[in-house]
Amino acid sequence: MGREIRRDRLEESVGERISERLSAFTDLYLPHAMRSREEPVPPTEIKSLLIDLLSRDPALFLERYGSKLKVEELEEFEVLKDDYEISWHLKHIKSVLIPTKEEKRLQAVATKNRRLAYMNRLIDDGQYFSEDAMRDRAPLLHHEYVGKYQDPTIRGFARPGECWSETLMRQSDEATIVVKIKEEQERLGIQEEEEEEDQQQQEEEEEDKEKEEAEKMMTMVGSITPKGVPGKGTQKRKSLAAMGAFGEPGAKKPKKKSTNVWSKGSSRKGGKKNRGSNNGTLAAEDTVNITPVSRLPDKVDDSSDMRICLSKIYKAEKVELNEDRLTAGSTKGYRMVRATRGVVEGAWYFEIRVVNLGETGHTRLGWSTEKGDVQAPVGYDANSYSYRDVDGSKVHKAVREPYGDGPYVEGDVIGFYINLPNGCEYAPKSPQYVWYKGQLHYINNAEEPPKIVPGSEISFFRNGKCQGVAFKDIIAGRYYPAASMYTLPNQPNCTVEFNFGPTFECFPDDFGDRPLPKPMYEAPYHGMEGRVVNQGEPLAENGQTSEKKT
Repeated sequence: MGREIRRDRLEESVGERISERLSAFTDLYLPHAMRSREEPVPPTEIKSLLIDLLSRDPALFLERYGSKLKVEELEEFEVLKDDYEISWHLKHIKSVLIPTKEEKRLQAVATKNRRLAYMNRLIDDGQYFSEDAMRDRAPLLHHEYVGKYQDPTIRGFARPGECWSETLMRQSDEATIVVKIKEEQERLGIQEEEEEEDQQQQEEEEEDKEKEEAEKMMTMVGSITPKGVPGKGTQKRKSLAAMGAFGEPGAKKPKKKSTNVWSKGSSRKGGKKNRGSNNGTLAAEDTVNITPVSRLPDKVDDSSDMRICLSKIYKAEKVELNEDRLTAGSTKGYRMVRATRGVVEGAWYFEIRVVNLGETGHTRLGWSTEKGDVQAPVGYDANSYSYRDVDGSKVHKAVREPYGDGPYVEGDVIGFYINLPNGCEYAPKSPQYVWYKGQLHYINNAEEPPKIVPGSEISFFRNGKCQGVAFKDIIAGRYYPAASMYTLPNQPNCTVEFNFGPTFECFPDDFGDRPLPKPMYEAPYHGMEGRVVNQGEPLAENGQTSEKKT
């Protein structure tokens, strides 16, 4: 049935006037038959179309062309407002053209809510507000507020889990961004001013530092003289300077104008740097490449008087831990948490109870080395090995292979066995660390290719029953108990509970020919003591170590 048209109509003169004005619009909506013509539609024909539609169906006329009407033209339609559809169109169009105070408020609220919802989607996606994405969008803005305060060497090295081709592509993108920053600085005329200011500030700081070092050296040799009174102390200072122990105080070194946009010169407005910082003066031949440690363990996470538990440092942000740090749960992403202690040699065992999977939960449980990526599930790369719940498969390097006698389910207790015979002989050297500018860095030595531990293995047990040898002859390293959990949003956490011993719920009765394992409860504390090469002796500002070459 067609729409029932009211008998009340607009005056013909009103329709003529409105149609005459609208026919001059070039962006006016026209039926497909008119729009498909090759030649332009004459205004007289458009006017006839509008008059006909206005007389036949005023509601449809308002729907199509109401946004182009003036306020006084809309008032002419008030004689037809008893028609519900016409009344609705009139109210809607007027709220846009001449909104009331309340309508303006509601529109502003709706706009803010839409923006907030869109921003929340961007945050949940995790990419838009990442540092790399923000730096790509506005290189100079990022440089001014963040980049120039960062260590430029960080961006040049490979990131964990990154292949060589990805590193090369990222370095190419980095070079492009640096060029953009330089062009923007030159266009805005800020580069030269900043560099001159930074150069002057650096010279002042260097001069002050040399004076302090000279005073310290004089104190050590016991030759201090009162200020302004020449004597033996002054002569000693000069002779030490000639020997190269430190620069001549008061003599400024020639400075070349820096062209490095990543130079970290401090602004004069910020004052001079803290003179109490740990800075040493070292030989140029001891230069090394260093990278900041992104995750620094502390005594709150593990210490010699604590027992093994789940790490608050080496876990993904979305993984939640209970107060006892033996139970872990997660809903967002398939990410990892690992224990505070790992093992390099011998046979070891621990258990995990699958507390809650729910309808959509999944787990990958197993072992991970120090290099395992906590932002990925266990078994994602070459540095971790896992046992998967879905079909009971084993996973390594993101490759699933059949294993065991089927999937494990909620309530099952999974046992984890590892044997690394003489593992210390094949394990990579422990990373060396240095303190530099108040932050711990690791030295980027050339990495040796990973070695295989002959006779090593990883096996999994389900409720005390061995599922067979999962992995043989694994790479050497320090292996940590690890777990990754996943479930769909708006679902309860997928939760697992670790048991490091000494009492186990489903300890196997028979390990066959395997060496009897120790419980991970006995895993020794292995902090960073002994691996900081300049412990108590600071690293110089130029990245040199304080060790003397022999």
